[in-house]
Amino acid sequence: MRIALLTGTSLRHKYMAHQLADAMDVVLVVAEKKSTAITAVNGYSPDEAALLRAHFESRDKKENAFFGNYSKFPINIPCILEDHGGLHNEAVLSAFKHYNVDAVALFGSSIVKEPILSLFPKKVVNLHLGLSPYYRGSGTNFFPLLYGEPECLGATFHLATAAVDAGGILHQFRPEAISKEDSIHTVGNTIIQEAGKVYPKVLAAYLYGTLLPTEPITEEKGKLFRIRDFTPQALQSVHRNMQDHLKCYLDNKTARDLNKPIVEAF
Repeated sequence: MRIALLTGTSLRHKYMAHQLADAMDVVLVVAEKKSTAITAVNGYSPDEAALLRAHFESRDKKENAFFGNYSKFPINIPCILEDHGGLHNEAVLSAFKHYNVDAVALFGSSIVKEPILSLFPKKVVNLHLGLSPYYRGSGTNFFPLLYGEPECLGATFHLATAAVDAGGILHQFRPEAISKEDSIHTVGNTIIQEAGKVYPKVLAAYLYGTLLPTEPITEEKGKLFRIRDFTPQALQSVHRNMQDHLKCYLDNKTARDLNKPIVEAF
């Protein structure tokens, strides 16, 4: 199977490209520039803006510590750089045909819609950071910490559909090791690091017919978040309560995990 990866331009996205390319026949990367919406501080007070800036500066430093060795996409794979929201441009659609793409892998891209979904029916697989359907949309490994549910940290591999995070699930995992000393960023990057090891295995098993998805999620379940829900007040709350939430979870991990079952294919 010839794979196209639709992703972002950060170090974590380049790391994922290398993990997939090392194990799969990745013939095309489409890298989409970041949206500025999540990091915008317009309309906030000076203190709130400073808090948000510090958060994203810390995120970038921690991402560099985890994935700094992946400063470039694989050099032997064609890469198309697009502005945010440019996945459906004619240049991308033409490249799918030119490189005889059979299936699409997603990680950190904007929402994929028509005509891509119809070009690759049931062959668009997304890596969603978070555990669907408990947390859907944006910030899905942030909001479990806000709501005191670390058992909902993890990653979900699922089929992409027109509805947000509603496609059949192929595999999910929780991070293997969480400590009450973890920060928002160490948890997030640890999950991405683990996902890079699992993604090729999930993709190959599904595309070659040894792994079947669950039924699509047809009703609204769990919590759905948008970028606008990430506020300075939410960030302050996570910083204030995260260690207590992690400790409470780790003291009762087995029971709490069982209360939020996940789809584990391996």
